[in-house]
Amino acid sequence: MSNPTSAQLLASLAHDPAMQASVREQLGEREPKAKHQRRGRYTLPDSGPAPVTREPMLVLVPIHTESLANARGHWRAKAKTVKNVRCAVAMLLSSKTRRELPAVVTLTRISWMPLDDDNLGGALKPVRDEVAEWIGTNDRSPLWTWRCRQESCKRGNEAVRISIEPTKERTE
Repeated sequence: MSNPTSAQLLASLAHDPAMQASVREQLGEREPKAKHQRRGRYTLPDSGPAPVTREPMLVLVPIHTESLANARGHWRAKAKTVKNVRCAVAMLLSSKTRRELPAVVTLTRISWMPLDDDNLGGALKPVRDEVAEWIGTNDRSPLWTWRCRQESCKRGNEAVRISIEPTKERTE
């Protein structure tokens, strides 16, 4: 009779996580990595379904946003900029309670240098994508109403204000 492999042993103990941990420890194996919401960009453990509320929310993200529509440069540099903005937004939203849809989302770019209206939307696109992903829907969903605004500030105090307010009508 042959000895079972560690994979066969662990598979036979699928119903008992404590026993699996004990077998892994005896075999000298490491615990498998937890499943994450986004692989490759950053790791936020998936904590399951989050509570949902209809309360308004206001978050201030201290980041500088710029339009990448007319930017010259390598695609990898642009991708890194988008990744950094999305990471900053995700880190602040991860501690917040998710909001119920339908909702009105107002993104306010606070910067010392104003943008025209088409570049404003492009500068706030990574923030918009991350907010939609945080809620769990696509940003083109009809349950969203998106508004983009901008305010001026002194150089060095750039930020993005995210305001989510529930709309009066609810779709069941």
